[in-house]
Amino acid sequence: MSERQRIGLILNPIAGMGGPVALKGTDDAIAEARARGAEPVSPGRARRFLDVLDVQAEILTCSGPMGADVCTEAGFEPTIVLGVREPTTPDDTEAAARRLLDEGVDLLVFVGGDGTAVDIAQAIDHEVPVLGVPGGVKMNSAVFGETPERAARAVHDALAGRTPIHTVDVVEVDEDRLREGEIERVELGSLRVPDHRNLQAGKAASGGGLAPIVEAGRELAQPGTRLVLGPGSTVNAIEDELLGEGQGTLLGVDLVTVDEDGRAELAIADATAEDLADEDEALIVVSPIGGQGFVVGRGNQQLSPGLLTRVGWDNVRVVATPTKLNELEALRADTGDRDLDERAPAYVDVLTGPGFRTRKRLIAGTESARRR
Repeated sequence: MSERQRIGLILNPIAGMGGPVALKGTDDAIAEARARGAEPVSPGRARRFLDVLDVQAEILTCSGPMGADVCTEAGFEPTIVLGVREPTTPDDTEAAARRLLDEGVDLLVFVGGDGTAVDIAQAIDHEVPVLGVPGGVKMNSAVFGETPERAARAVHDALAGRTPIHTVDVVEVDEDRLREGEIERVELGSLRVPDHRNLQAGKAASGGGLAPIVEAGRELAQPGTRLVLGPGSTVNAIEDELLGEGQGTLLGVDLVTVDEDGRAELAIADATAEDLADEDEALIVVSPIGGQGFVVGRGNQQLSPGLLTRVGWDNVRVVATPTKLNELEALRADTGDRDLDERAPAYVDVLTGPGFRTRKRLIAGTESARRR
């Protein structure tokens, strides 16, 4: 009889908390996130992963909030190899990774974002394959499953020996500069990762002129409209046209209102999910992340499941240059709400210019068939 395989699990319990409260990340900002009313995100993502994990393997993890609690809640009997105290720190993540490596795990799974991936890369140096369950704010690296459920399937196939392993770069964005509207991505190591179809691609820059997008965006700003404008340079170009250059939030979510005379006004800058809690008739304008295709669930968690439910998928407008769109196999959404994912349309119309639309497949949530 073959020896039972072993999965190492590390949960970063504060990962993702900064997203809904417009902090662009949680590293070094947990006190501010809590002051703004942020609630834990990653334990729920870990539970979604565990609820569909179908493997005959031993789970090794840390005590309490770094793994044991959620494993027990999901019906597993984990082996605790490291005790931790709250509040946890990046040092705990690195110590956990090293301990799990010493325990001889076959695959190390973590729940968090780019910062957690960096901590693990610095601790283990290619010595064991790693897979990330998306639970943070920023997930630029190609180490994450597209959703917690898809990550679980990738774990199943990796342990079954059906998936080759390759090396990918781990990228982190300076959160302090990101909060100031500046992007500086730095490669801070690499990890060996299953080369599986359920893992997202790394974020990539995409070219293409934005003038047609700006014109299409102007057509959305009809008198009496309320626009929830997502982050990124594509949507920000529309906002520059409506409000004046530099008036919008490049890497945040803004609420813009258009009066009956067609004049646009910035109603809420860098809005949090709570700021948008009463919006139910707005148009949400987003652009896919280059190379990945995510329109919801990566860096724009202010677009909460509640907001998307009230507004409805029919009032989500996706804008992209033809160049960016042609580089994507499909658009993707990871709302954090299974029912909302299930109600997502199979295809969406993407605005590529004034009067021009391209239909693109939308993959939302789990791999279940939910097409209408």
